[in-house]
Amino acid sequence: MSLFPARRLALGCTTFGREIPEATAFALVDFAVAHGITLFDTAEAYGGGQARAYRRERLGLDDIREVSGELHSSEKIIGRWLTSRGCRDQITLVTKVTRDFSRAHVRAALEASLARLQTDRVDLYLYHSYDSTTPAAETAAAMDAVIRAGLTWAGGCMIVGRCCISPSPRRRRQLGPGSKSSTPSRSRRRPNTCCATAMASTATSSPSV
Repeated sequence: MSLFPARRLALGCTTFGREIPEATAFALVDFAVAHGITLFDTAEAYGGGQARAYRRERLGLDDIREVSGELHSSEKIIGRWLTSRGCRDQITLVTKVTRDFSRAHVRAALEASLARLQTDRVDLYLYHSYDSTTPAAETAAAMDAVIRAGLTWAGGCMIVGRCCISPSPRRRRQLGPGSKSSTPSRSRRRPNTCCATAMASTATSSPSV
């Protein structure tokens, strides 16, 4: 059984604060919700400030192309929209951590994302890239820890085919095909939307509810 009821459409928020100014982003999100699209996809790496820094540091270009130089502008704009509309429980939030999948960093990164999103939890937290420096066991434990802390409802990784988590054959047999992450220790009403992507299980066991 799926952790969330599946939806065919989600709103990608990569360009909020980069190519799309905040007022336009608010209008887009309002339009999406009015038409039944309530799954929003963002990440800590999405922002006008990050795009400018990347060009300057990697390409040696110090120009201005973005509508905003705000760092993490996508998460921050969504957070301001959520606060202004007061509809957090009707929205499914997906965000991502970019690198360093150690337990301490994943917890700190998610808490920083929650502050920008102005909420106490996200619905799906994803590893945004492949991290060859963090052992798979640590990567899995890091995600399991934030799930158990109630900071996210589920976790996984978005790179299918070269996933950052590679359970042992024995663990994979225990989890079974398509198994889901553990549920958080606190109960709450769930939104009626979901990310219709395969999630890699990160749980070692289900916590007591």
